[in-house]
Amino acid sequence: MIMNPFNDQVEAMVLQCQFTAYLDFRIGADFRLFIEADNIDAKFVDIKPYFKSSVNIDKLNRRVHLISSMAVGYLNAMLDEGLVLPVSQTYTKCIKDPRVRTYDQFVYIDAQPDFENCEFKTDHEFQGIR
Repeated sequence: MIMNPFNDQVEAMVLQCQFTAYLDFRIGADFRLFIEADNIDAKFVDIKPYFKSSVNIDKLNRRVHLISSMAVGYLNAMLDEGLVLPVSQTYTKCIKDPRVRTYDQFVYIDAQPDFENCEFKTDHEFQGIR
């Protein structure tokens, strides 16, 4: 929504934009998820000016195409340090070699078991029976 420059209480235009980001995922040994954008496609799909305007969807789409590379750089700078995943150390010490995959708009993270560094409890210990 774009507000009227002469009165910020009045809408001047409503824009509908569609964004598609192409992302690469990787995960560190410390279970930090790193995301890197390869490309961002953005296009305006609808425009509703409430006043006479020379702006149209084609003009807006040419302009948004010019700034999409800047958007990729900005997004990558924001995600540069990675995201700390909330995985308990109880679990992370029992697994190694984490990997990340994507499928059908979902992100999957799994890892291999690490039996050498894991402390095992018997069923009786787990239930509090000695």
